[in-house]
Amino acid sequence: MLGNVKVQAYIQELQGMRSSRTQIDADRVLTELAKIAFSDIKNVFELTEEGLGLKPLDQMSDEVSGAIESLECVTTETEAGSRTVVKVRLHSKLSALGAIAKLIGMDKEAAIKAVIGMGYLVVDPRTNEAVAVD
Repeated sequence: MLGNVKVQAYIQELQGMRSSRTQIDADRVLTELAKIAFSDIKNVFELTEEGLGLKPLDQMSDEVSGAIESLECVTTETEAGSRTVVKVRLHSKLSALGAIAKLIGMDKEAAIKAVIGMGYLVVDPRTNEAVAVD
């Protein structure tokens, strides 16, 4: 049925209606993936008098906070006082870059050529041989 032009058109129409209804489209998805793919951990922390600390969430941009997968605060009490440790995990940059590459139509071969073109050695993990660009 997916080979039927009318079925394909109807599916596209339904997808367009869903996109309008939910306000989710390819541009919005790419924007969110870009937050992750191009995030920098330096934008999550700041130097304080006590040392390295998490920036206040209300001072983080949407781009920075959108790249955070999880925050965990653990406070331990000792005789010397309390100590709080903050653990920050960012979403996977590699996964986001892969998803972006798929959405913009950048295939694996083009990505490999681009990386080799930047001067990096690319090795086929199956054979351990360097990949050559034609």
